[in-house]
Amino acid sequence: MPAYNAEKYLTAAIDSILGQTFRDIELLVIDDGSCDATAAIVSGYADPRVILLSNAGNRGLIYSRNLGIDVAKAPYIAFLDSDDIAFPERLACQLAYLQAHPDIAAVGSWTQPMDQNGVYRPYVWQYPGDSDFLRATFLFRCYITTSAFFARAEVLKTLRFAAAHDLAEDYDLYNRGMAQYKFENIQQPLIAYRVHSNNISKIKRERLDWNMQEISLRLLRALGLDPSADEMALHRYIERLDVPPHDVLRRSRAWLQKIEAANRQAQVYPAHAMGHAVAERWFSVCYANASIAVLPTYLCGPLTAGGVLGMKAYGKLLLKSLAHTLQPSRASKAR
Repeated sequence: MPAYNAEKYLTAAIDSILGQTFRDIELLVIDDGSCDATAAIVSGYADPRVILLSNAGNRGLIYSRNLGIDVAKAPYIAFLDSDDIAFPERLACQLAYLQAHPDIAAVGSWTQPMDQNGVYRPYVWQYPGDSDFLRATFLFRCYITTSAFFARAEVLKTLRFAAAHDLAEDYDLYNRGMAQYKFENIQQPLIAYRVHSNNISKIKRERLDWNMQEISLRLLRALGLDPSADEMALHRYIERLDVPPHDVLRRSRAWLQKIEAANRQAQVYPAHAMGHAVAERWFSVCYANASIAVLPTYLCGPLTAGGVLGMKAYGKLLLKSLAHTLQPSRASKAR
């Protein structure tokens, strides 16, 4: 548990670990040069399982996590950020899963988002579980919450977080890890993730974008692709679904089909897993731009007609498209 000026939420995070149903643990809290009461809060715990490690100054998240990996003595290592909460069965559930599946190196889980006051959002982030599908989806976006990550120690001690990809160090580690090992997500929420109202600074946002771009380029080049600047911008949109570019549906469909075709040649990912990942992203693009006109376009997209996502996805898109179509008429009636 790295902690930097974490006094506001730290007690709740620590208590959620000490309250686990699986109790044979050590909790390494790494104080990263805090200037608030972080160290005093940790030192105030009489429980011998709580161990305070103090950095000489503010060394950053990558240094702190790697220090925890180096110091940890247990055969398994889990992460929890100092403002998040682990549900009581979290460690027991993940430990049992890895013990029952010796071919799996690490697991995450679904995630319950909450606001800065600890109020749960009315939905859960449901991430892919299957290892092949999970790896393929990482070509587009990160589907593991680091606060829910639980791994075999020898795997993490081999991988470690890379300083070259600060702000995207977890995305980098997961991609490098899944190239060698099987990672999965347990299909239930095991942690609560705190979503803060304060936005990432412009400088950090630009640095994060650069890191994500470099990792994506590495993955796409492994497929034999050499994307243009426009294709990389489109790839980022397919990840974020923020401001749609011009002719977004046609271009997104063409790019996803190009990725799938490249994978058929390179065979980096199993064909069924890449097909599912491409279909999931195509649905997400269409859903973000839903309208009645989008429906036939969706059905002409990558693998949707083949039923990879099924009628449930089509029904969800249909409902949003109808709602979007009805909104202008409702607004005119109100006027």
